[in-house]
Amino acid sequence: MKRLYMILICILLAACSNNKATINEGGTAPTFPKSAEEERLDRMGSLFGGNGIVLFGGKDGGIFSQKKSAGVNMDLWRAAIDTVHFARIVNMDYASGAIVTDWYQLENMKNIRMKISIFVLSNELTPTSIAVTVFKEELVNGKWVNAKETAMVQRELESIIFDKAVALRGKL
Repeated sequence: MKRLYMILICILLAACSNNKATINEGGTAPTFPKSAEEERLDRMGSLFGGNGIVLFGGKDGGIFSQKKSAGVNMDLWRAAIDTVHFARIVNMDYASGAIVTDWYQLENMKNIRMKISIFVLSNELTPTSIAVTVFKEELVNGKWVNAKETAMVQRELESIIFDKAVALRGKL
């Protein structure tokens, strides 16, 4: 009896679908209309959108064929992640080139905490393709207040990331 109910439920659910066949422009075989999401995926055709790594064909290539990237520089991206590995990463978006850490404190300085935002700005390996913002706070009377003078730390991190990226490029 349970089996009969399950079959009836499946039949009713299948009958409730909204897939209506339409005739192709050529008047040949019927097709089902695509959802907006399916059409978007057809246009995108790749893992990173537009000009990323094309998977399983897409419009222009075969499985894992490499296309010219319009996104971020992979060497800078890897170097940036490697540089801030000591802090917990709370946001990492390859498409926009953004990496954001959580607040962290050094073992020997419990009254200071920092948060780092890194942006890989282009697909070129240049010093201007990386931007780092460091937020620093000090514990004063039990409250965290903004601290000044992080420009030097920002420049130093940008330099470290760029040097690591150049070293990574040399290893490939």
